[in-house]
Amino acid sequence: MARDWVKLHTSMLGHVGTMRLSDPAFRLWIVLLMLAGTTDDEGRAGTCDDVTYYLRWTDDQLRNALRELNGRAVETGGFIVVRDWADWQPKIDPTNAERQARFRANRVCRQPGLLRCPAAACSPPG
Repeated sequence: MARDWVKLHTSMLGHVGTMRLSDPAFRLWIVLLMLAGTTDDEGRAGTCDDVTYYLRWTDDQLRNALRELNGRAVETGGFIVVRDWADWQPKIDPTNAERQARFRANRVCRQPGLLRCPAAACSPPG
């Protein structure tokens, strides 16, 4: 199942390895995280052709930036894979997602006379 979001840890800001990346390598890293999130297949971000398309880069630009990532992402079997994906992006708990959906569907509406909230009738409680 594809993710709508990926986690970016604030520790990236002060991490020496991240701070030393060039702008192209940092851009590649962020795009790889987003692409890996769209497939949510153990960090698989796509083929080299996929990645060069999204970045509008040549193969040489990709190879240079990928080399600078120092193993954070590697090319394996024709795909670029983000290393340690499961450690940084835990699986989405479907039980929790279902529970949240039921809660949102059953919450009491703040508008007088309505028992349940139609989609755009009122703002979420809070």
